[in-house]
Amino acid sequence: FMITAPILQGGIEVTVPQAPAAPLQVAEGVVVTIDRDGVIYVDDTEVSREEFAATIGPLVERSGGGTVYVKGDTDVPYGAVLWVVGTLREAEIEAVSLVAEPEPRRRAP
Repeated sequence: FMITAPILQGGIEVTVPQAPAAPLQVAEGVVVTIDRDGVIYVDDTEVSREEFAATIGPLVERSGGGTVYVKGDTDVPYGAVLWVVGTLREAEIEAVSLVAEPEPRRRAP
């Protein structure tokens, strides 16, 4: 469910949070980015919440139904990310992955 950001380079620049996530192989898919101001982008195109809700299902279907990768800036309110994920679920999109930076490895004492 969670992948690390180095796999997804390009697109809208955001600072994603760190998490204990291992790199996974990325398949084709749609990238949804939420910037620090809560603005939503689908791939590189800015969309309103209404446009996102109305178009994300058909867009993912036309792109082959791959995974949707959600990149949320560390400063974006948690509710904005939840809204995007909830809207994806309402659109019956099951393959959703959150993008994170890997946490630095801790050294043993």
